[in-house]
Amino acid sequence: MTSKFHTQLIVTTNEQQDPTRWIVHLLHCMLVRASHAIDLIDDVIPLFDVTLTLRVPAVVACVSCELQGQSLDFEQTGHTVCLIVPRIDGRQLMALTFQTQDAR
Repeated sequence: MTSKFHTQLIVTTNEQQDPTRWIVHLLHCMLVRASHAIDLIDDVIPLFDVTLTLRVPAVVACVSCELQGQSLDFEQTGHTVCLIVPRIDGRQLMALTFQTQDAR
């Protein structure tokens, strides 16, 4: 995955089998180290129009912002998907749903 984003943005992905999709979790906040094992959120600064480029294993059927229930436009070339996340207010959950073999 590549992106042009603030250095404080943390990106993780989780694969789900039913439906076959990836959940991309975006977290952007200023953290304060409370102890060697605990970080606390100090401030949330929104990000706008964050471009994400991901290498995916299959054809993507749809992309959505799960927190808002909003579909997003995306472009796929081969195994690369490019999309723009309109806003991240502390966190955002993106779902990339893959086409099933039945839909191909």
